[in-house]
Amino acid sequence: MTDHASLYDGILESAQEEAQAILKKGEKEVADLNGSYKKKIEEAKKHEKNLLDQKLKEIRLIRENHMKNLERSYQGEKIKTLKKYAQKALFEEMASQVDTAAYKQAVVYWIAEGAIALESDKVKVATSAKETLSDKALEEATSIVEKVVSRKVKIVADPNPLTNQGIVVSTMDGKIAYNNSVNVRFIRLKAEFERVLEGSV
Repeated sequence: MTDHASLYDGILESAQEEAQAILKKGEKEVADLNGSYKKKIEEAKKHEKNLLDQKLKEIRLIRENHMKNLERSYQGEKIKTLKKYAQKALFEEMASQVDTAAYKQAVVYWIAEGAIALESDKVKVATSAKETLSDKALEEATSIVEKVVSRKVKIVADPNPLTNQGIVVSTMDGKIAYNNSVNVRFIRLKAEFERVLEGSV
């Protein structure tokens, strides 16, 4: 009887140890599985966050580029409008100066500049109907030219008026001309005019 009891006790003890080993193994597998799931969940969250951050960055860049384009467009329209009104104001101001001493002196220099450029012994000068080309202005221009070219030069008035303000100096046959009208002088200085205007915006 004692032998049977000892045998039963040994079988039960062995069964309990085996059961505990299986239980511990199961607990470890569950823990490992939970750890694996947690790791996968964290990785998924991190991946989603990276995707969200990238999308937000793309949206931010698109917005910034859009704002820059709008700003450039607005600035371009603003400068374009300013150029238009500034040019109009400049021509109006020039037109209002035709009877001033400063403008008449400028015309003398414009005539001399054109005559020197043409390198001709005799040239004619045309101006607009709004302006008066006096004999004194022609004489002053002639004096300036002769000092520069060191020879006699004759400058006469052209009876045919210009449609634009300013003067045009040409050879007597009209084949070669030097245009010093206000419009053309503005075109020559347009780049500088726009640079100054844009710098003030």
